Amino acid sequence: MLHILSSFAEFERELISERTRDNMGAARKRGQWLGGRPPLGYDVDRESRKLVINREEAKLIREIFRLYIAGNSFLKVAQILNEKGSRTKKVTARKNGKTYGGIKFGVTHTQSIITNPLYIGKVCYKGQIYDGQQEAIIDEDTFKKAQAQVKVNRVDRKATKNKDCTGLLSHILHCRACGRFMLHTYTLKRKNRKYRYYVCSNAQKRGYDSCLTKSLNAQSIEDTTIACLRRIFIDKHKNRKKRIESSNNQEIEALLSPVWDTLYPEEKRRILKTLVKEVDYDSAGKKLGIILTGSDIRLEFDVDLKQVRPLNRWHKENEIGKEPKIRIKLVLAHHLEKLVEEGRINNLKQASEWLNTEQARLDHILTLLNLSPAIQTEIMSGDNKILNQIPEYKIRSLAAESDWKKQAETWQEIKKHPA
Repeated sequence: MLHILSSFAEFERELISERTRDNMGAARKRGQWLGGRPPLGYDVDRESRKLVINREEAKLIREIFRLYIAGNSFLKVAQILNEKGSRTKKVTARKNGKTYGGIKFGVTHTQSIITNPLYIGKVCYKGQIYDGQQEAIIDEDTFKKAQAQVKVNRVDRKATKNKDCTGLLSHILHCRACGRFMLHTYTLKRKNRKYRYYVCSNAQKRGYDSCLTKSLNAQSIEDTTIACLRRIFIDKHKNRKKRIESSNNQEIEALLSPVWDTLYPEEKRRILKTLVKEVDYDSAGKKLGIILTGSDIRLEFDVDLKQVRPLNRWHKENEIGKEPKIRIKLVLAHHLEKLVEEGRINNLKQASEWLNTEQARLDHILTLLNLSPAIQTEIMSGDNKILNQIPEYKIRSLAAESDWKKQAETWQEIKKHPA
């Protein structure tokens, strides 16, 4: 019996919900106001429960349409309104007494006003336009001109399938000056070069003049954040292997290991979201703040992102000059071998003319390819301090040995007495 009664009760609830939706839809089609916060330009008459024009706010609505039709974008209109001291509609709730609105205009505010048929005495319900019961603030010709301007200003962006475009700090990075999220985006130049950056949502909505940080180079802020996290999880002063105790030891190990650079962006984002609660940057004080997961303590670092830039062509040669000479020669040897295999050069004589060096010198460099794979790997990724002290002639004599075991023994002696 209880089961049957509950089935009838459920059926009755569904009927009530369906009738309520139908009644609300019918009322909306008749142009009635169904409640909620009144839009800018209107007030709610408590007796008739209809929208009535607010004369002062109606002047602002007409000014917004006039500015937009004059050729300004949504953002530019919002900036002009904010400079004049205009604010969104301020409403006080009768139940709890809370105040809503009364803030600066943003892109979404001006866009919702320009595209709302409410201001021509219409209502929109499920994509259909019906006559409303409220009085119009603007005429239909002005509204049509505004919609035509919307089509002109609209820029269609194709969705990208490039997964590398997603930022590692999405939904984590904040602008400390504004207290808003920084959104990851990109721009294309020359149709093939992509520049990633994070832009403050406040600057995006209200213009760059409203924010001190404005935007940050994505690669710089991501690399700097990862470097600061590694400083947090490693005690450099006592023991480099001593780690901060955490329940996310597996994620910390991945962050600190060389495997990090080989991970997919999705996995990197997952690890960062597991370890980090919030990251913020203060452009005025040049401070980077990090709050770890499960903590409210903000760890601060001195960071000047203008000095943290990717390697570019202007100082690439200086950076290469800091590498050990034997490493540079080994890289050149592999490059020459690749050019010959691909048929891009016919012989070493052609390469010597191209490099403006003697052919005998290239023969000496190519002998480095006779080193065992283990030794070559150590030269490529070994400690620069030791490699800088090893002269090239010792490496060439080592490469003349055909037995890799003897090479390994000699290599250990060379590292002990490099000079």
